[in-house]
Amino acid sequence: LPNTIRITGWSFVVDDFDARFSCTGRTYRYYMNLAGLDVPKMRQALALLVGEHDFRNFCKMDVVNVGNWVRTIRSAQFVDISGMPSEDTRPDNKSAPSPLPRMAYLEIVGNAFLYHQIRCTVTILVLIGKGLEEPTVVTDLLDIKKVSAKPCYPLADDGPLVLWNCHFDAVDFKFSDEARAVFQVESADIAVALMIRSVVANTMASEIHVAYGPMKKPDPYVNTETARVTGVDWTSDRAPTGFPKRTAMRFSWEDGHIGQGSSYEKLLARPREPDLNARVAGLSDTKRLRMENNKAKGNKSLGGDNVEVTLENDE
Repeated sequence: LPNTIRITGWSFVVDDFDARFSCTGRTYRYYMNLAGLDVPKMRQALALLVGEHDFRNFCKMDVVNVGNWVRTIRSAQFVDISGMPSEDTRPDNKSAPSPLPRMAYLEIVGNAFLYHQIRCTVTILVLIGKGLEEPTVVTDLLDIKKVSAKPCYPLADDGPLVLWNCHFDAVDFKFSDEARAVFQVESADIAVALMIRSVVANTMASEIHVAYGPMKKPDPYVNTETARVTGVDWTSDRAPTGFPKRTAMRFSWEDGHIGQGSSYEKLLARPREPDLNARVAGLSDTKRLRMENNKAKGNKSLGGDNVEVTLENDE
């Protein structure tokens, strides 16, 4: 197995068990920095997502394999991560170029999820947290009669997204104490290594701030006063490529897209993606045939309550 996979338990299952379609629910967590965001408003918006809704405006529509965009969100909450500092306690605030993060995770439990549903949801919540949208925009986007096609908006980063749990009925896992102990040791090692890396980066930013002082002509596109929601590891192979780093740093939740100084455009005033009818009409003959075959076979992803579409991590 690769280093990113660990097996800590097992269970007997019935002969017709299917890891995908026997799943009765899933839990996702999205880790993020809530510093500077209006969390009460974000929680207010989050509560509007709970229940059974048509989430076609919160996903990437796949009309070939999916014919039902109704899903049930059982619970949704922001959870502050204990042990993280809530304020800057350093004696010399001049050494801090940006506020300390308020680390938390968004936990959403549902019967099933659509492609990109969690990442789309995070984008909307952050726009609300920034004060750029009101929580009522969630109600508007869930009203398919009012908003029949998804407004154009960027996806939240996929790095902080974790498929945290898959729920099954009548499955009794047997856990290995030895495997669990090894996993706990390895996880602690990974955590310490990444925390050291984080401290190194933060110390470097603080020291250069002290050495050079405030910028005489601050770049309006490089905001060092506001902590990032998810951050970008510029040393990683997953960092944005294909355009200059300076341009990449201009991406902000305020603009909602990459651009120079453009004013924010409300979601409901933005151009829309093709609606359901337009997407079906635009299918090639091959994809249309696949869509019809899926309907004829009664593909589980085309309807029903306990259905599953492409997992959020299958990107």
